[in-house]
Amino acid sequence: MILINPPLRHPEAVVPPLGIASIAATLRQAGRPAGLLDANALGLDEATAAAAALERRPAAVGLTVLYSSYPAAREITRILKASP
Repeated sequence: MILINPPLRHPEAVVPPLGIASIAATLRQAGRPAGLLDANALGLDEATAAAAALERRPAAVGLTVLYSSYPAAREITRILKASP
């Protein structure tokens, strides 16, 4: 599983993804593999974030969404759904 924090519309607003970080930690403690991709902190655009997620070949993908990250989250989801 990979959990994604999408880029925000305001790049100066770096918000630590504490919610999905907690979920990833809980999954790992339960023996489940879980990765975290903070596209906002890494400065990734939607296509690059989706490609980075797909490179890991996850069994599942989760996204956190804030009002300001909704368009990016929607685009990442569209790209992921279109991939084989």
